[in-house]
Amino acid sequence: MPDFKIILLLLTLSYLPGFVTGQESAQPKQAWINKISEYRDYLLLKNVDAVKELHGLLKKWDMLGSRKGESETLMLNALKCSMIDKDSFNVIRKMALRYMRGSALAQDFTREDLAIMEKNAALLNLIFLGALTSEFPFKINPHTELFQELISYDLAPGDKVGEIGAGDGAFALLLNRVEPSYAACK
Repeated sequence: MPDFKIILLLLTLSYLPGFVTGQESAQPKQAWINKISEYRDYLLLKNVDAVKELHGLLKKWDMLGSRKGESETLMLNALKCSMIDKDSFNVIRKMALRYMRGSALAQDFTREDLAIMEKNAALLNLIFLGALTSEFPFKINPHTELFQELISYDLAPGDKVGEIGAGDGAFALLLNRVEPSYAACK
């Protein structure tokens, strides 16, 4: 019977001082990069039209003069409200206008923008986790702490991975997607 490991991610453990030693082996890190790269490629090719729409949305927001991180903040919060909390577009838009006062993105936010985000939720989760850059073509970010975090868990095939208090469970689902031998528990 495989070991049961619970990965407790209270926000992101990698931000805690001393959590990552920086002495990880390059081989396991490269293996994780390869797995996530394959998943990224799958997502980009699975629905090319949706990815093109996302690229267009990001370009539109850049032309509106979005500040660094502003589009990621809007996407993360809008997706959480839509997909987890099941809030309506009108509620999401009101919250964006309230919490992003003066933001051209919040003022220009449409139902179509939300639909584009929902179609690209898995790809956006990789961006939110830091595995991909937020600029098209969404390249792998090999310097993210995510890869050191994955190595530190010392997972073995058949391990069960669960998240407690970690939001939408995207991390456990990502692990299961890139390495199906890990059972995602939520």
